[in-house]
Amino acid sequence: MSTAELISKLRALSPRERDRVVRAVRPVKKTAGRAAGSSKTATRKVTWPDLAALKRKIYGDRVLPNLVLLEREEMRY
Repeated sequence: MSTAELISKLRALSPRERDRVVRAVRPVKKTAGRAAGSSKTATRKVTWPDLAALKRKIYGDRVLPNLVLLEREEMRY
């Protein structure tokens, strides 16, 4: 379909339907333009903290008791 055919079909639509088509096409243009310009943020790698190493640093090799299970054992039935 050529551009001229597309324009003639858009002109044949009612103004309300024409606005819906324009709104549907417009966000696609914006996201395509942003993605090309902001390639630095898309490729930036996030470094997460090593929580297992932090736990070892704080508690060492100790095994902590499960306080919920201990409390359930001490509860009266």
